[in-house]
Amino acid sequence: MTRLHKVPVIVGLFGLLACAVLLELAVNFGWVMEIIVPRPTDTVLSFPSLQEDMDLVGNFFRYIGHDSGGDGACPADRAAIRIFPISA
Repeated sequence: MTRLHKVPVIVGLFGLLACAVLLELAVNFGWVMEIIVPRPTDTVLSFPSLQEDMDLVGNFFRYIGHDSGGDGACPADRAAIRIFPISA
């Protein structure tokens, strides 16, 4: 990746980090209700328990495998097959 391509990525990551920090501060100061918008740190800290309970990574790759295969196992594939039936 050239330097020209790295700059937008770095700026985007810093922008994302700045938005997370601003949101964290807004919730901490009470400007935004925590019941409506959770703290970014709480969201990040919840991922290990979600992975343990729901196997997010495994289910992600299973869904991607079904979706790319076009075998009808994915709900979107089944809907597409119903809408656009393939006639032999």
